[in-house]
Amino acid sequence: MFLQISRLLNIAGLLVLSHCVMGCGRAEISQVPVFPVRGTLLAGEKPATGAMLTLHPVDAAARTSLRSLATVGNDGGFAFSTYTNGDGAPAGNFVLTAYWPDALRAPKDPDGESEQLSPDLLGGRFSSPGQSRLRVQVAPQPNHLAPVDLNDRTINQATVFAIPRQSS
Repeated sequence: MFLQISRLLNIAGLLVLSHCVMGCGRAEISQVPVFPVRGTLLAGEKPATGAMLTLHPVDAAARTSLRSLATVGNDGGFAFSTYTNGDGAPAGNFVLTAYWPDALRAPKDPDGESEQLSPDLLGGRFSSPGQSRLRVQVAPQPNHLAPVDLNDRTINQATVFAIPRQSS
């Protein structure tokens, strides 16, 4: 539970920070170039609708930079955002973390509002950079990642590299 609360606070902090950075003196801020990153996330061959994804730089020097975020859509598709909606991510190597909230089991107060984070449908297996074995390499070009099924047993046995597919 602590991990889920920590994850939500990290996401909220990043969103507030990115909002402040985007809204304050844009002309004065030097932005790192970003490249479109799109893909499909499945769980048991079904879309992982609502899963929240974050790219964490592997390079120690880049670990304090903004994070690229995505939310999985109804079709399982996602597009990462760093500065604006769907703009992409910087080139480099990343650890991909995923948190998939269980909206049906979210704790509710008497007014029907959520009091806490919903349980993670992925059981926390991909919720932190230290636990996730998912890796993404973003090239300085449009990136179309191969589909990833989080229920694939090989993900738990070895690191998965989601490398950009060449566009045809």
